Amino acid sequence: MGADLMSNPADAVRTREGKDRKPVHLAAHFPGVNNTTVWSDPASGSQIDFDSFVHLARTAERGLFDFFFLAEGLRLREHRERIYDLDVVGRPDTFTVLAALGAVTERLGLVGTINTTFNEPFNVARQFASLDHLSDGRAGWNMVTSSDAFTGENFRRGGFLDHADRYRRAEEFITVARKFWDSWDAAGEPRPVNHRGPQFTVRGVATAPASPQRHPVLLQAGDSADGRDFGAKHADALFTIHSSIPAGQKYYADVKARAVAHGRNPDQLKVFPGVTYVLGDTEQEAIEKAAYIRDQQVGPQTAIAYLEQVWGRDLSEYDPEGPLPDVDPTGDASITRARPATVIPGRSQPSTGRSPRPRSCRSAS
Repeated sequence: MGADLMSNPADAVRTREGKDRKPVHLAAHFPGVNNTTVWSDPASGSQIDFDSFVHLARTAERGLFDFFFLAEGLRLREHRERIYDLDVVGRPDTFTVLAALGAVTERLGLVGTINTTFNEPFNVARQFASLDHLSDGRAGWNMVTSSDAFTGENFRRGGFLDHADRYRRAEEFITVARKFWDSWDAAGEPRPVNHRGPQFTVRGVATAPASPQRHPVLLQAGDSADGRDFGAKHADALFTIHSSIPAGQKYYADVKARAVAHGRNPDQLKVFPGVTYVLGDTEQEAIEKAAYIRDQQVGPQTAIAYLEQVWGRDLSEYDPEGPLPDVDPTGDASITRARPATVIPGRSQPSTGRSPRPRSCRSAS
């Protein structure tokens, strides 16, 4: 995976016309966290049945995709102590699924989201080294932090870390993980890791020898200034999603400049924009499917709960089928910054709930 996914852009494909064409890299995201799939629909697969994972992974491999991406959610979505979104129900452990998929695929990269806020460097380094061995060099890690206090309650430390502390921990986390991956020399002899820092004090020996890639491919998706800087410094590739092409281009230029500031060749940093496709035998069928999915995804109470987080206000008196609130948000509205947009010509004002059937629909992310 490492050599294929991170190939030098200079290694372009030459066409019959003699022109160089850069290869396009593709990733398949298994739906389950922050996704557009309606799991209640009879036509949908299962989030727990292994056949669903196998079907998508093998389809992606047959379609020459570079890697399969499995996001992870460590909590159900809550608002005011109520669960309002079950998009991680039935999701098995990421490493278990990826290791199993390694046995039923041959060349497809296997990328999983693992949280740096609630894990330890030794465990994560060991797990990815093991996955890389089992898959013959196809492991990738999407590095994330977590801001949710209720997520922390699933772990003994509880609570949450503020934004700056999360990224300080993530920075030292990847430093320690790299030390474990590099601790076996070419002769197969392990060297002790002795690290002392503000976040971690570690003294031990990696139990897994150097893997085929030595380091897994590293990916990241943070969109804050700290997140972008962390990704530009450490990641091989970035996931992103924006509501317009200019916004995506601005992001691209920003992270490439940050990579240069960290002494990296910007061509070594790939950017994967997220796109959702709705397929149909005809354009009209695809449009109707897209409308159906939107209608089924967001119920009235879910829409209000989500908007209350964005607005920082009690919106329980607002009509979910009506226009958006006519008052300004009081909280941090950055949650909306990187959301995908569905472009619906002729629609001037979005509502909180179900949308009218559009004349045409395309993804702008």
